[in-house]
Amino acid sequence: MIKQCKNHGVLLSLFLAIASTTLAQVGINIQEPDSSAILHLESIDRGLLLPRLDDAQMNGINNPAEGLVLYNTEDSLVEYWNGECWIKPYQRTCDDCEFIMTIDQTQAVIDRAVTDSASFTLTVEQTNGTDDINLVILTSLPAGVTYSADSFLIDSFGTSTITVTADIFAQPGTFPVIVQAVCGQFTQFIAFTVIVEPCELVPLNASTDNFLLSDNVNRGLPGDPACIIVDIADGVEIGSTDAGQPAFNTGNLDLQSHVGFIHEGSILGRGGNGGGVGNIIQLQFGEDGEDGGDAINLTTRATFDLGGEIYAGGGGGAGVGVGLTIPLSQIPIISFPDLFLGFGFGGGGGSESGIGGQIPSGVTVIGQLDPGQDATASVFSIPGDGANFTVNLDLLNLLGIPSSINAGIGSINFTAAIGGQINAGDGGSFGQAGQASSANVSATLAAELCVIFIGCTDIFNFNPTFPIGIANGGQSGLAVRTNGNTVNNLQVPNLFILGNIQ
Repeated sequence: MIKQCKNHGVLLSLFLAIASTTLAQVGINIQEPDSSAILHLESIDRGLLLPRLDDAQMNGINNPAEGLVLYNTEDSLVEYWNGECWIKPYQRTCDDCEFIMTIDQTQAVIDRAVTDSASFTLTVEQTNGTDDINLVILTSLPAGVTYSADSFLIDSFGTSTITVTADIFAQPGTFPVIVQAVCGQFTQFIAFTVIVEPCELVPLNASTDNFLLSDNVNRGLPGDPACIIVDIADGVEIGSTDAGQPAFNTGNLDLQSHVGFIHEGSILGRGGNGGGVGNIIQLQFGEDGEDGGDAINLTTRATFDLGGEIYAGGGGGAGVGVGLTIPLSQIPIISFPDLFLGFGFGGGGGSESGIGGQIPSGVTVIGQLDPGQDATASVFSIPGDGANFTVNLDLLNLLGIPSSINAGIGSINFTAAIGGQINAGDGGSFGQAGQASSANVSATLAAELCVIFIGCTDIFNFNPTFPIGIANGGQSGLAVRTNGNTVNNLQVPNLFILGNIQ
């Protein structure tokens, strides 16, 4: 009974305290509440706990008072009733925009061999309001890494795919891409990370011939596709010792590998050799010039940053002439050298370093046989000239036949001569075919009757001309033989390129 009285006393004291606050302020854990506050709470280890309701419970409140405050357990936000609707802290009116944004993946890798880009897709669903939703990309990407989006504006519901692309020369690293979505006062951010893997670097600081890239890499070989950057320094010259071999060959790389050329030097295809003389037994009146060599042979995809020369080998000039080699050295007991009978002129060598058409070696020559000139070396190569010969033969004198017969009252004069020019072809410059050989020969067969006191008159005068194409010059090599692989950043015409890309 005494206990019950004590409880009634506590309740009475609490009632009196609350009643007294109708004319004063209430402070909890503070003796002097702030003058601007009707209720002032102070604590260093506790907070104010509002009623916690889910959406259904919140919306089920009957006739909520304007300014009623609660904590929404589904939105994890404090919300209040403005007299028309429940309002979140960032909203001003019931029509303010709200949306939900999701991302399909948050990270991707670009290896620049199999993949040059990475994409992610945002899905945006508007849950309140009618304003459009604008997307803004916030990122700081290095040179060579770019982004694009198929849409920067979404109306109520939609998706946008953002693609990040890295070229082969871009700086490797890990780069964040932040998408900010804005609709009225409502803003959301979502993050994506793109990882650009490094490429293997192959520096070339010294000149060389017949460079085979696949023999000088650790990655990018069959079964291990990778990106490879070849850095050819200024002043470095890559050539070839044989027109049948390219100066630079990517070689046995995986078909999905990707090669980037940072090229400041010179890649020079070998010039074709000039043609020699033909074989009279085969009715061959001169050899064709040799084709020039390729500068680059690609076996995989390639991208160029071009600041140096890529020159295709020029074709060799055609030879002209006929002859026959008699193999005296093969006759037992007799130790004579082989004997060459005939005449001929070698074609010029193509740029660079093409060898002029040669006379047979180790033989004794009976006749006339002149070699073509060799082409010079380096990026400033000058192709070789083909040998040539001027024909001027007096056949009557050569055969010991008199050119005039005395006829008593006068004379009959005869002319039988052959004249003209025989030219072997000149070698081709970088990217140019060698010239064909030619012979432009004319004959004169004439007789005239000269009578004393009357003068001379022609009995006959025959002057046939024989323009003859003898043999063909070699074709130019290619600046870049692609073999069907994709090539980026090479365009023809280009001051750094001589020859075709094919």
